Amino acid sequence: DEEKIGFIKSLLKLLNSNGKILIGDVSFETSQKLEQCKEMYKEIWDNEEIYFIANEMMKSFNELYYCSYDKISHCSGVLTVVNSIMGTDF
Repeated sequence: DEEKIGFIKSLLKLLNSNGKILIGDVSFETSQKLEQCKEMYKEIWDNEEIYFIANEMMKSFNELYYCSYDKISHCSGVLTVVNSIMGTDF
C-alpha cells in the first residue's frame, strides 16, 4: 500500500486546486473484510495481488487531502481523493 500511496500523492501534485482522483478497484473497507473475503474465496484467491484497504488508505491521506470511499460490492469500491482539505463539495 505504501507504493500506491506514494503514486497517488505524486498524481495529486499534477491536479489543479480542486482536482480529484477516483480509483475504482477490487478493495475492502477494512483488513477484516479482506480476510473474510480471502477465506470465502481461498480456492481462487490471487495471493500475488495487493488489494487496497480503504480505511488504511484514508488514514494516509486525511490530514492533507479530503478522501472518501464508496463501497460498490463486498469486494469493490471507489476511493476518491481531492486535492484540497476543503474539497468537501463533491
